[in-house]
Amino acid sequence: MSDTIIFSNDFDVSKYVLSDLDDVNHKVICESDLKYIKGKGTFAKITSLLSRTQYKKFDKIVVSFSIENIVTLDYIGVNFGKPIVWLWNPLSSMTVKNKFFFLQYIKKRNIEVWTFDRHDAVKYRFKFHNQIHSEKLISKELGGKGAFFSGVDKNRLPILMKIMSDLSCNNVETNFHIVRDRRKKYSPEFLDLTTDKYIDFKEYLKRANDCEVLVDVVQGSQGGFTLRVIEALFLNKKLITTDFRIKEYDFYHRNNVYVYGQEDRALSDFLEAPYQEVLSSLKERYTLTHFMNSVKPTFYT
Repeated sequence: MSDTIIFSNDFDVSKYVLSDLDDVNHKVICESDLKYIKGKGTFAKITSLLSRTQYKKFDKIVVSFSIENIVTLDYIGVNFGKPIVWLWNPLSSMTVKNKFFFLQYIKKRNIEVWTFDRHDAVKYRFKFHNQIHSEKLISKELGGKGAFFSGVDKNRLPILMKIMSDLSCNNVETNFHIVRDRRKKYSPEFLDLTTDKYIDFKEYLKRANDCEVLVDVVQGSQGGFTLRVIEALFLNKKLITTDFRIKEYDFYHRNNVYVYGQEDRALSDFLEAPYQEVLSSLKERYTLTHFMNSVKPTFYT
């Protein structure tokens, strides 16, 4: 019988990562399966925040995996037990209203929150764990061809075009899948470089696995690195990133990572340097299994 129940959002990447867990000790329930939750708007959030209904006493570990809506969190707590919350997004990605509801709710219910964002961990006294991904991605293979990026524009198009140009000048084939921002007008030149269609997660992983270099352009003031970084680490890919803090991490090697706009070496030197394999023991620190092993001791204390 499972000793841990995990409630997850319905994104493909979440389902992929959570499939690492065995079915004997873990039960995963998707948010969409909780169809009896009625309404998640402002009124429902206020009701959840003001509710005095006691959480269910439960001897199992309950984890909320990347679920931020307090209506869902309240339902989980009342019906299954107080959840430990893993945030897969920084609080800066929430709207002002949702951020207010979330912070007030976790304070009232004394909920333990874990995050990969160092800024949020310090500012809000959340527990910190490194960014995580599926250990199924960990590969022993090396190689690939070209450079790959996939993501929504989010005003990153100018720097992405510059990176694309620099790679082309070094005879590196580029596969950049840039989704247009909604309500933003693009010139004909930019329309040719962008699309309004997403690729599914399976296709994304295939392209990431087939490339030699992954490209990562960070947004705003996020205090933790993106999943692209872990994908490069696990798949043994070189990484071009705009995140200068990458050099602070244990897996960093200058042959494997190029901090765009912050280097004293030419991009060509980086591309020509041989990839340096990273120890498996370091990669394991960024897996779901490592996170779950970190969470369990806090539940029993």
